[in-house]
Formats: sequence, structure tokens, C-alpha cells
Amino acid sequence: MFAHWSDWPAETLALLRRGTVIPAHPLALDAQRGLDVRHQRALTRYYIDAGAGGLAVGVHSTQFAIREVGLYEPVLKLAAETARDWLAQRLASGAAVQPLLLIAGLAGRTAQAVAEARMAQALGYHAGMLSLAEMKGASVDELVAHCQAVAEVVPLVGFYLQTAVGGIALPSDFWRRFAAIDNVVAIKMAPFDRYRTLDVVMHADPALMPAHRRDWSAVNARVSPAHERPESTIWINAVQPALRHAAPLFQTVQPQRAPRDEHVIATARFERPMVDTASQHALVALQALAAQPGRRVWLCGSYAQAGVPLLESAVRSAHDVAAAIDSRVTASSR
Repeated sequence: MFAHWSDWPAETLALLRRGTVIPAHPLALDAQRGLDVRHQRALTRYYIDAGAGGLAVGVHSTQFAIREVGLYEPVLKLAAETARDWLAQRLASGAAVQPLLLIAGLAGRTAQAVAEARMAQALGYHAGMLSLAEMKGASVDELVAHCQAVAEVVPLVGFYLQTAVGGIALPSDFWRRFAAIDNVVAIKMAPFDRYRTLDVVMHADPALMPAHRRDWSAVNARVSPAHERPESTIWINAVQPALRHAAPLFQTVQPQRAPRDEHVIATARFERPMVDTASQHALVALQALAAQPGRRVWLCGSYAQAGVPLLESAVRSAHDVAAAIDSRVTASSR
């Protein structure tokens, strides 16, 4: 059991300090929305085989509600057992095996978070990623005391959850004091205050398209003095060959006019990094940091690439970081 980061095996601590990828483990459900054990195990093995340096379990957005249905302990236990078994099989077959960091999601008020930390520790997890979403209304002093109480049980990874999806605003003073806690090993970072909320509607209402069908294009923009942001509507049939001859289908971002109710298929709200002059200056600074000799902390994400901050941008930035690390490892081995 790991009550403090100094209890970790030396190679595990070295892996974290060197830098590694620790994906948030999704949740596999069957048709009845129950835990799909077979596919859950397959996801764990997939991440290990892909070279992940760890697994963060119970932190993915698909797992926020597992506590409410009694799945918190089974999900954590399943991931830990699968990881240990799969690593043992790979080792027995002669395959190269690196250390694997197991991080458990921790949530709730202090009593619940401490209980979850004890459970994670008993299951062999190295650290807990602590969500403060349930601490709404707490002062900075109360938040720090909460974190210190949990850190007495297990090493901590800080976790910032966007306010748009239930998180709370955490000032810089909190993060300074959190980082000073001895048993804090990492922080899951996000670029604070640099996101904008986008409303998206999937629908079949042609009233949000140009009045004349001949003027329709794959992407249709509309600006209005009465609205701060432009409206854009994607004609899905024009960009998806499989739907070319289907009934018209549209995706409208930031709708200035609501589609008629009978035509609405789904609605969603997203947080997207803002692109402006400040973000471009920050990108140049980030690239300069990445070029520094002896760099040990690497940042990647949709905000770390020029252009529109989409998932593709996040993947490109991850590729760039991997290539940079690889080139340095190769150079140091010569």
C-alpha cells in the first residue's frame, strides 16, 4: 500500500518525473447499461499495450455517477486486477514491461473522499486524483484543509474540472497552497479562463439555412448586429458521403434562432479553447518552452497547436511531444 509517494518503487517515481501518458479510463456498459466486465478488461489491456504509463480510473466523464449505483469499488478493483494480471502475462512471455501508475478518482466531501482514498490505497493504487466539485461554497482555507486530510491517506493529483461541467472556480492562491502539500505528486492542468461555451444543435430544420437551396453550402455562416457571436450551420449531408441522399440533416453552432421543436434531434454544450491574439502569443511561448534543453514537463492539447482547437489539434500536439521526447532519447543514447 502507498500512503506516501516515497513508498513508491523507485522506477515508478522515476516514470512520473520523467513524464508519461496516463489516460482517463472510460466505462464500458452493456445494452442494459450495466458494467460490461469483458470489454472493461479489454480497455485496460488496450491502454497497457498502447504504451500508457498509467491508468486514471473513476475520473472519466463516463464514470462520474458510478458511486451512485455501487460501482466505484468494482470498477477500481477490476482495473487494478486486470492491469496486474496483464502485466504478469506480458512479463512471463518475455515482453518488455514498464511500470504502471494507477490513479483513482476521489470525490465528495472530506469524509467520502478520505474513505475513497483508503479504498483505493487498499486496492493498490499509487495516488488519487481529487475532484473538488462537491466542495461548492468552501473557502480556500477549507479547500486546502480538505486536500490535506485526503493527502494523509494517499498521494494526490490535483484536478481542475471546468465550471461548465460542474467544477468550481479555484484561484491561484489555492493552487499555490495545494502544490505546497508534501504528498501532492502532480496536477492535471487546464488553461484557466481560456475557454468559451458553445451551444450545438443537431436538427432537420432548413429554416436555419439560406433561403434558397441553391445557396446552401457545407458550412453556412450568419451574422447579426443583435448577436455577439456568429451562427454557423453545417450541412451534414454535404460532408458525410453516406448521407448524401438522405433527408437534410444540420448541425448549428451558437444558434441565433431556435430550430422548430419537431426538427430538433439533440442538443449539447461544449467548452472550446479561445483563439485570439493572446492565445497565439501563448502558443509561441509554449513552443519556446518545449525547445528548452533538458525539458522534463511537456504540455499537449487542442490549445497547443495553431488553428482551430479541435480533437485533431490535440492529437497533432501529442504527436509533436512524442517526437520531441523520442529525438532527445535517441540523441542521449548515442
